[in-house]
Amino acid sequence: MQQGICRELKPGIRIENEAIVVNPYEGCDYNCAYCRFRSSRYPVKPHPFIAKHLEEVLQENPDLPVIIGAETEPLGPSEVKQGLTLRCMEVLKDQARPYTILTKSDLIAIPKYLSQAYYAEVQISFSTPMDYTSRIMEMGAPVTHQRLKVAQILLSHRIKVIARVEPIIPDRPDYWYSLGRREDNRKFVYWHSSLIPLLAKAGIKEVLVGMARLDLFSIDEIKERFGFDLTDFYILSPEQILSPGMIYSSDEEGHYLSEVESLAKPRKMYVGRLQ
Repeated sequence: MQQGICRELKPGIRIENEAIVVNPYEGCDYNCAYCRFRSSRYPVKPHPFIAKHLEEVLQENPDLPVIIGAETEPLGPSEVKQGLTLRCMEVLKDQARPYTILTKSDLIAIPKYLSQAYYAEVQISFSTPMDYTSRIMEMGAPVTHQRLKVAQILLSHRIKVIARVEPIIPDRPDYWYSLGRREDNRKFVYWHSSLIPLLAKAGIKEVLVGMARLDLFSIDEIKERFGFDLTDFYILSPEQILSPGMIYSSDEEGHYLSEVESLAKPRKMYVGRLQ
């Protein structure tokens, strides 16, 4: 989510960029290498009164859009025990309030969640078409084919599904663009353009393309898991002087966006850009 004016209202609820942002849990059950909230760094802390607080915030802000899970997974294993996201969904359904929920989980596709998702737009994250590499990168989360199945179930219930596509490991390092398209010596492929046809086959008609923003801890974590150093694939973000982070070059961003668009267009898929 693009940074902007942010105002904390209740534990786990804030207004940011003219939207109500709801995170029922601090920290995340999943251990995704690229995420600063991964379980190996931050233990999960539930906000037990979040549904009650959400009801109050909705009444005070009747016109603002609602986003659940903008920072951490709202439907991970903790949700099975706590049910806090389900309670928030019940509140939103009772008030006939449209909302967006961001997830990698298959929990959204079981009956008691489906029954509360009438007003939901579900955005499911994908970063690779390959289950094996997904399992290593996103430890604890359902792998790619499981998320595709979730999308199919949601669509069969006429729930809107959007794929969030973020290639964590690029096709080429930054110097491939800046120094005469020199070849690299990768030992494996993580991102692959075959993901887009898989999304289309599942019935998904809308894709949002994002570019990874990794802190240096995540760079180290990915190297530990894959034996692969991403330092040459990213440039240091000038906006993160106090907390250094790595971003794509503008050439790489343009490459991925054009690649996704070229694959999506003949399949009649809409492509947008995550900020």
